[in-house]
Amino acid sequence: MAVETFTGSTVQIKWPNDVLVNGKKICGVIAEGSMLADAFVGILGIGLNVNMRNAADDGRDYQATSIRELAGSLGAIDRVAVLSVLLEKLNEVYDAVDRGESIMPEWRGRLKMLGSEISVSMGTKNSVGDVVSGVAEDVDEFGRLLIRESNGTLRAVASGEVTTRVNRGDG
Repeated sequence: MAVETFTGSTVQIKWPNDVLVNGKKICGVIAEGSMLADAFVGILGIGLNVNMRNAADDGRDYQATSIRELAGSLGAIDRVAVLSVLLEKLNEVYDAVDRGESIMPEWRGRLKMLGSEISVSMGTKNSVGDVVSGVAEDVDEFGRLLIRESNGTLRAVASGEVTTRVNRGDG
């Protein structure tokens, strides 16, 4: 991943779309897709903290960090260089998928909460939705998080806000 190129730090994923380093959020990703006429159109948005310094603790589950902070740089990081590496890495992933290769093993290997007890709130910022609690077991071929509830039911969750209830190991 591009962040690892500049920082040497291992990147983890907080399902479904947050990128963490050392337990701090460095990036958020959003993807949307739809059919237009007879073609699928997708849009990918990436928000990457490059030169942010001294992130304040705002009470969220994860504090923020940046490439600059992780690299220990006193000066600004070249954003064009970061963008260049990011686009190169995205192109590598695109080419792999285009060849029919699965990116799921890499994604699964970076998921922070697998094996941990979690709760997923499926509401919005303005409304309370269902909450699913249990152990995060895996993700399926559609990217849904598979949660084993206490009654043994395996639930597939497509989106929501994850809260880790009990930290098991580095999970």
